[in-house]
Amino acid sequence: MKRNLLLFIGLFFTLIGPKSSVLAQVEELTLSDVPFVGYYIAPEDHAIEGLLFEENQLLIYIKDQHDLTNEATGLEKSQWLADFHSFPYPDLSNYSENVRERYLSEDNLPYDLQADYKEIVSMITPEMTQLDILNLINNRIPGIYYTEKDGYAYYTIASPTVLEEEDAWNIQLFGEELFVLEEVDGKLQDQDGITYKYLAGITPN
Repeated sequence: MKRNLLLFIGLFFTLIGPKSSVLAQVEELTLSDVPFVGYYIAPEDHAIEGLLFEENQLLIYIKDQHDLTNEATGLEKSQWLADFHSFPYPDLSNYSENVRERYLSEDNLPYDLQADYKEIVSMITPEMTQLDILNLINNRIPGIYYTEKDGYAYYTIASPTVLEEEDAWNIQLFGEELFVLEEVDGKLQDQDGITYKYLAGITPN
């Protein structure tokens, strides 16, 4: 009986060993911790034009679908971003506690950002521009925003969560996976096998 118990314990630790090793290698970071900065351009016939890493923000540039061929890739990803951007994210402070708890349990969204904004207000100085203040917010408060400017269209992923998984970086927002990126031959490759090439000194707008 004792021998069987020891065998069972040995088998148990053998089975959980690799999982424990993988879990130990997952570390939660911010986007500013990843080892790549700047603009990475996608293949020509891809719905996503490129990725711009700026401090704790990821800007995802989207192409006009009229400029794409029937063989274009990334259309599903582009549509997913549009759907994700339109997902309801209301200020729940005006609702009853029961409604808030139900909403949060279903969607896992925070609603009390008062402390975060108080901290940001204390960091604002008179010489800051409106853009400086916006970046101050976006580098600290998670969110997704859509902008059309100077002929470009892009989503700003503000303050995402980053999980380091061995040699890859899993970028998430509100628990939703956006990209899993790894460096391959000096380029970034996402979970769909799409490669993004770094363009030095380039900022789309």
